[in-house]
Amino acid sequence: MKFNHLMVATSVITLLLGLSFMFYGRWVLSFYGITYEVSPTPRLVKGNSLQPFLVGIAFVRIFGTLLLGLGLLAWVSRNLSNVEAQATILLGLFLVNLLAFLAVLLQKIPLWTHLPPLTTQSAWLLATIFLILSAALGYARFIQSSGS
Repeated sequence: MKFNHLMVATSVITLLLGLSFMFYGRWVLSFYGITYEVSPTPRLVKGNSLQPFLVGIAFVRIFGTLLLGLGLLAWVSRNLSNVEAQATILLGLFLVNLLAFLAVLLQKIPLWTHLPPLTTQSAWLLATIFLILSAALGYARFIQSSGS
């Protein structure tokens, strides 16, 4: 697998995820059973009238921005010819995607008991995407690079 192709694939996937999280946060949150129903009395902190949904949107947009940044990093590094720089980029992206996979998986486990199975399918999809990305990046970094 060529470094250039892997970086383009990583870039496209993370850019699409990042943009969907940034601009369609309400839609993304709906996959987790979170809807926009403003309650007259929800309080996160005593005296604070912030709606939990709005806080969720803020975090989804921040997460989308981070994914967008990773996609841009992969895109601008796709033409690197320095093998050492390629290995460093692969290691960093591998670790980030592995940690994202673990975070999504650990977040999904408590949802198993509280949400219907169809509602949490998107969490499985997201975890699978991060697992596949981390496996491809880990393969390129640790297995393929040691063979060359």
